[in-house]
Amino acid sequence: RRTFPLKIEMLITSFEFWIFLLAFCGLYFLLSQKGQWIWLAVGNIFYLGSWGLPAVSAALFSISLHLVANAYLLKGGLSKRARFGITCFAVGLQILLICFSRIFFPHVPLIGLSYFSLMLIAFTLDCYWRRHASLVSVPGLALGFSFFPLMSVGPIQPVSHFLPQLQHRKSLSSENFNIGVYLIARGFLKV
Repeated sequence: RRTFPLKIEMLITSFEFWIFLLAFCGLYFLLSQKGQWIWLAVGNIFYLGSWGLPAVSAALFSISLHLVANAYLLKGGLSKRARFGITCFAVGLQILLICFSRIFFPHVPLIGLSYFSLMLIAFTLDCYWRRHASLVSVPGLALGFSFFPLMSVGPIQPVSHFLPQLQHRKSLSSENFNIGVYLIARGFLKV
């Protein structure tokens, strides 16, 4: 049986994850708004890449599938039947991807695949029900779907909550740092 080599195990409780997170945040707050977007994308890809090629492939396929499906769903002029078919196809293919990965690659930890799937399915259903007027920002949606801190521990939230947070450059203040440390410590103690 062939296995995929994993070089780094990025569990939130691992030493490697915390080194990655500290290095990531250290540079993130020094960058411009555009630089923060790029660094966030690099961090997401690195995090997924730490789990191997199957995780990156599944994530890129899932995001691409749903972005294309949602672009068609938000385009005017489609019949109700066509919109329903596109929705069923995207959701069904996403569920098949999860089943396929669990059956044929049970030894490969496709971290966050369930998170991705639920986020993407929810967004596709929102587009089907016309809760979104347009895709707004394809790079922003891709960042929202693959945001590694949420992907590793949750909670699952609509991408529409994430996108407004990308509109302004983030800076680090002592008040925000203290609140963040408190919330992280409280989260660890709740386990």
